[in-house]
Order: sequence, then C-alpha cells, then structure tokens
Amino acid sequence: MRKVCLPLLNKASNSSTMCVNNYQYNPHHHINSSVAQRAHLPRRTLTSETVKLSRLGMIPSTPHQASLLPYRQSSLLSECTVFTQTRRQFSRSAESPAYPGISLHSIKTFLRKKGVNHTESHPCLRVTLPRYTLGQEISTQWAKLDENLCTILINKITGSFVCPELAVTGTWPELEALLSAWQHNRSCKKGTPLQSFPAVNRLELRLPDGLGRVWESGVGIDRLSAVQFRDLLLHFKQIKRDFEIEDFSKFGVRVNKDLTEIYFPVKYITGELVGLRRLKVEDSCLVEDSLSTPGSAAMPFMHNLDAAWATKTSHCVLVGSVLDTVVLSARTNATVLCLAEWTSLPPDMLAFMDQFTSITIWLGSGVQGVETAKSFARKLDESKCSVVTSEWPSALQAVRKRMDVSEILSGAPSPHHQYITTFESLRHDVFLEFLQAGEMEGVKWKRFEQLNSTLRGFRRGEMTVFTGRTGSGKTTFMSEYSLDLCMQGVSTLWGSFEVKNVRLVKMMLKQFGLVNLEENLEEFDRIAEKFLKLPLFFTTFHGTEEVDTVLDAMAHAVYVHDIAHVIIDNIQFMVGSQGGALDRFSKQDQCIEKFRKFATLHNVHVTLVIHPRKDMEDKLTVHSIFGGGKATQEADNVLLLQEEASEGSFMKRKSIDVVKNRYAGDLGTMPLAFTKPVLSFSKKISDSFRKTSKKKSNTHSGRKKQSIEDEEEVEGE
Repeated sequence: MRKVCLPLLNKASNSSTMCVNNYQYNPHHHINSSVAQRAHLPRRTLTSETVKLSRLGMIPSTPHQASLLPYRQSSLLSECTVFTQTRRQFSRSAESPAYPGISLHSIKTFLRKKGVNHTESHPCLRVTLPRYTLGQEISTQWAKLDENLCTILINKITGSFVCPELAVTGTWPELEALLSAWQHNRSCKKGTPLQSFPAVNRLELRLPDGLGRVWESGVGIDRLSAVQFRDLLLHFKQIKRDFEIEDFSKFGVRVNKDLTEIYFPVKYITGELVGLRRLKVEDSCLVEDSLSTPGSAAMPFMHNLDAAWATKTSHCVLVGSVLDTVVLSARTNATVLCLAEWTSLPPDMLAFMDQFTSITIWLGSGVQGVETAKSFARKLDESKCSVVTSEWPSALQAVRKRMDVSEILSGAPSPHHQYITTFESLRHDVFLEFLQAGEMEGVKWKRFEQLNSTLRGFRRGEMTVFTGRTGSGKTTFMSEYSLDLCMQGVSTLWGSFEVKNVRLVKMMLKQFGLVNLEENLEEFDRIAEKFLKLPLFFTTFHGTEEVDTVLDAMAHAVYVHDIAHVIIDNIQFMVGSQGGALDRFSKQDQCIEKFRKFATLHNVHVTLVIHPRKDMEDKLTVHSIFGGGKATQEADNVLLLQEEASEGSFMKRKSIDVVKNRYAGDLGTMPLAFTKPVLSFSKKISDSFRKTSKKKSNTHSGRKKQSIEDEEEVEGE
C-alpha cells in the first residue's frame, strides 16, 4: 500500500522531507521568521492515497515530552467489511446528472401551486408537513398536536430533501409525488379514493454488526488509570499537559484493550449511534477514519452534531479532526463539530446546519484549507460564517504551541463582503500575501517541478489555455498534469469530449501506478483500489455538446463535490461545425468568455485544451491558438506543447513552453521525457525508470559473470 507520510520535524530544522514514490519533495515554508508566533507554522498536506488531511507537528526539544505525529486520514479498513469508511461520494461509472437541472423557480412554483407555504434560508427551503405523509403515526391528543408536524428542508440547488427529526431523505421527484398525493387527499371529495403516499428512504440509525462488536469490545476511557492514560497519550505521541481524561470522557470515548486505537462515537441528532471515528497509529502516521453504515450521502455523519441539536445552540465551530474538537471543547464554551471528511461538505448535510446563525470554520492546512473553508462558507451562507486564516495552524497544533485558541476564534474574519470594499478590509489578506508568499503561490507539481519556477503553482480562480499539434500527446500530457495535482488532493473534474472515459482512465491508471499493466495485469486490482480514493470525477459528454449544458454539469460538480480543477478537452466540441469561419470564431469567443466567468464566480481553475491553427509554422507561438485573440486575452496561463525533430531519429523532442503567466510573469521552457511503458512525460519518472533499468541490467550482468566463473571453476576441477 502506497504511503504518503511526513516524518517528524525537529525544532532545530527549518525543512522536512516527504518521500513519495521513491523521490524526494521538500516543502518550503515562506513565513517571516520575525513574526514570533507565526514562524514555522506546521502545515497540513493532502495525501494522494486517501485524499485526506496530513498534519506536520513539532518534536519537543526535551526527551520527556512527546511529539505530534504527522496526521493522515485513511478510508481503508481491512478488518471490517460490512460497513463503509469516509470517502468522497463520487460516481464510479463517471455518470453526470441529467441536465438541465432543477431550478429554484420551478420548485417554488410547484410549492405555490400545491398550496404549501415555505420559508427560505441560504441553502434550503423549509416546509412543514404532517408526519403521516412520511409514514409516521400521529397523536389525537390536543396537547400533542404540534408533534404531528415535521419540518422538511429542500436543497435549493439539487432539490434533494431531508427531514432531520425523522431521518428521512429523498430526491425532488420523490417529494413532488408525496406533495401531489397529499394535496389530492386534502382536496378530494368525500367517497373519492385516496392516493397512497410513496415510500420514503430512511437512514439506518444503527451500527452494523461488525462495527457494533468493535464498539462493544472497547473500554471506556474514563476507566483507565492515570498510568494507562499516560501510556495511551505516549503511543499517540501527545503531550500530557494538552489533555485530561475528562476531555475525552465527555464524548463517551472508548479505547481498545491494547491501547492502540481510540473510538469516538458518532451519533445522529436524535441520539442513535450511527458510526465511529477511529484514531490509530500506522507507519508512524496518526490515522483518523470514519466508520459508518453505507447508503446515504448524509453518512458518514458529523461528530458531535447531536450535542448541538440537543442544546439548540445557534453558534458552532467546524473543524476537520476530532482531536481539534477535544482541545477546543476543553478550552472554550463553543460547540465544536467535526466534519466526516474535511475536504467535502455534502449538500445533504446543509439541512443539519440550518439551525446555526453563526459558524466559525477552522480547518488549518494552510492556504488550501482556507480555500476549502471559504468554499464551505459559500454553501452555508458567507454572511454567517467566519474563517480562521492561514496564519494560524490547526487547533491541536495551536494548543501545542500554547496559543490562545479563544482569541484566534474571536478574531476569525468573515469572507462576506459587498461589491465595493476598502483597503482596510483587505489589509490583512494583503499582509498574508507577503507573509506566506510561498503558500499563496498554490499547490506545487511533483512530477513537473520546473513548472513551479515559472507558473509557481496551481491556484483557484484562474484559467489555463493549452494547445499542441494533433497527435503530439495533448491528452496524455494533460492527463498526467492533472493527475499530479489530484494526487495532492486537488478535486478534479475531467470533461473529455474527444477520448472516451474508459480509454482516459486506462491511461491514467498506468500514469498513476507507474506500472505497465499490459505486462503486469496482476497489479490492476492493487492500483485500481488506490485510484478509487482520488477525488477524481468525469463527465459523460462525448462529441459535440452545448456549452450551457456543460456549464450546468460543472456547476453541479463544484457544488456537490467541491471541485477545484476542471479540464475541458477540447473546446472545439462546443463550437460546433455549422456556420462559416467567422461564426465559429465568434462562438468560440463566447464559450471562452463563459468559462472565464465560471472560473472567477466559482473560484475554480479551468483548463481549456484548444487546437492550434492549421496554417501555422512548425514552432507554435502564442498566436497559434485557433480562433480570435479572446483565448489568450482571457487566459491567465498559456501552455504550448512543442515538437522538434531530432537528426538521425524518427523520435521528436517535446517540451512545454509557458508563453503567458499572469501571476508571476515568468516564461520558460520545460523539456519533457516520454516513458512509453507508463505513458509519462515527467523527466523525474524517466530518470527513475532509467536508473531502475540500469540497476537491473547491472544485477543481471553480475549474475551472468558469476555463473561463468562458477562454470570455469567446475571445469578446472
């Protein structure tokens, strides 16, 4: 199993090394050392295996103190197969929803026609229905009349509905059928047959048998002696001063008999145990995974949400780890909720957050965590959300560094602002641009490191235009280019209009596993299991398609799956073949303008593949891109895949030219080295394969030489 873990940092060291697939990567922390509390802040990094959160801690200077383990969340559980682990809910068959989608106007119109009153919040419409419409018995007692009603929250984007108190979920067509039957039965004349209400989907509010046995075999943490609790913290490399037994016991935490695993109970809002949050140490990493019953987008459930509903609190703090929940709950009076997966906030969970009027989001993980938090704030309502900025580490690391977490929470700014702003409101963000210049540059490439010196990194909200000659390998390169980022946790949506998804995924599997699967088919299952855990999604469009339909699908994916990178290969399939050349140019310009607005509005990076002109010279330039000048004007980055014939060889040297770079202004050329067995353009991968081949060749030659010497000795005797 591929491990992506960060070794422990020493306080005396200013850098760390991460080993990924046998090559070294050094994350640089561009943080002003003169700022005492902000210097050398630990960062979270997304792992490629599980696309979860990693934490980098500090080793205390004294041997008597424990150290914070690197933090990685896992979604693979080998010992129990009857329940699922937290992972992104994406379609394995790469299917896209039918479009055009459900509009808010059509939902409101339907409710008005059926005489159903509703109230509106930012993410949901709220309606009230009798419980019997959802298959519940009703009371005839006057004092319990209000108990016969229940609240249903309808997502304004997807149309899906949730009734939290009855644990009922469903789609908009199902709710339409239910409301139609209810309206018919209310208005029908006496003697007219009543319509039966359609069956509804209920969440299974219990632990699976296998997971139940794990929970029952656990020991309550409050039953541990002081020595056992100290040993438990020592195993998880935590410092005793940061935790007390009471900090864990108030959440009903249990541990296994060997004191190697910690279980946090995850309860539904009505108190039923529906899952576990498990902590363990694996390969020197602190692993945190969610274990629950499959079958709904609302599962796995948030930790500690039941406490918020019981107290009817209007304020909460949203974090990504249960250890953050523990340290914040012990030091503040805030209700702290832990996301099942810190990189995703499913639409079905928004209904459960509707009661809160004030939400503070603290995910840590540097700039990438802040961008994720801002994405959640847009779903929840920016006006009621505050986001802890990237100058602060995670809550657990802040406590370790003896920072005042109450002050950090109270100082969290709101991302909400009007159309007109002032420097005063932007001043702190500008300061962070200088303070954390390296992090602000974005996610770095690992297979194409030379791009880090020109483009500086991958950033949301930008648009990249990529072109190359027919047959030069545009799709092959873009596949690996996007896969490099996806393996670091950048949620990616692929829109391949030219190459079918099966062929595209076949190519990606070879690039991802770095194995020639044609010759090593027995490796397929192992690589495929790891590939499943990437935050990678596909559209099912193929051939010519209307741009508005594509944009609808993209908007749905961004909302539901928190997409950060969209690849369109290629834009000519949205231009169509009808009309003259002028019409095609105008239509392409309109498409590019729409994609540019989409990138800005949704804060995602859009990469457009565009064919070059057919009448250009051998070497491509910024003017070689097909169409008018709109593409290069709107683009933040323009990349050209160049080909150059080699003398005495039919092979062509290939390179990537960066001819426009709006962020940094640096231009340059990155040579490519193609490794055919794994379809990789990365020079680093090519060098690695070359060294491996040379080592195997030397080993084979040594064995052959030894065999000849042995034969000569036998003949001499």
